[in-house]
Amino acid sequence: MNGVNEFMKILVKQTNKDLFSANFDIIENDEIIGNLYLKGHLGTPEVKLTGKLFGKEFYMERTKQTKEKFRPYSISENNNIVGEVYQAEAEQSWWKKMLSSKPYFKCVYNGQEYNSDAVAIVDNKVIAAIFNNEKQIAQCENDTTIYNELYNFDIYCNTTEEVLISVFIISFRYIMGYYKAGEKVTKSVRTLYSSKLDWADKYDPNWVKNLK
Repeated sequence: MNGVNEFMKILVKQTNKDLFSANFDIIENDEIIGNLYLKGHLGTPEVKLTGKLFGKEFYMERTKQTKEKFRPYSISENNNIVGEVYQAEAEQSWWKKMLSSKPYFKCVYNGQEYNSDAVAIVDNKVIAAIFNNEKQIAQCENDTTIYNELYNFDIYCNTTEEVLISVFIISFRYIMGYYKAGEKVTKSVRTLYSSKLDWADKYDPNWVKNLK
């Protein structure tokens, strides 16, 4: 599968959550095509992540934080660093920063930069868009109601590389917002809610339909 000019819908499905680990299957057309394994440790919110997808094995691990990069994770393939993903903050005047910061996710992969954030909540789904040079290249969706702390993400895009970039960003979103070290949940129901979407003006309700 070359993934060129081909509508792709990929499911990243969490299969378990233990005290310091989590597993995900990556599924296309009901077939498992890859997986993610996340491993943490006592006393730290950080993890190491191993993934396999499209014949590639990749790793994500925490690197040194800077003023511009909050909780950065490097992305490695075949023992070579090929990118990173981190939380960044939108450029704005100092007085606006005092009122409210506007963080978003940034991924750098093979020399290209990609930005992502939630753009809408529609039909009980959180919709996040991924952009390269202001052009949307992928859309990720997950339910607002979470059962047993197991998260599922749908990816819509056209190429295998866009799937990979989406998986990197989804993994970082999970680490940043959903993973809790030392917590094992056997049965629970939780609702995600956001009253403020800084990128709401970028939401295109017809984007997935036009992609097909």
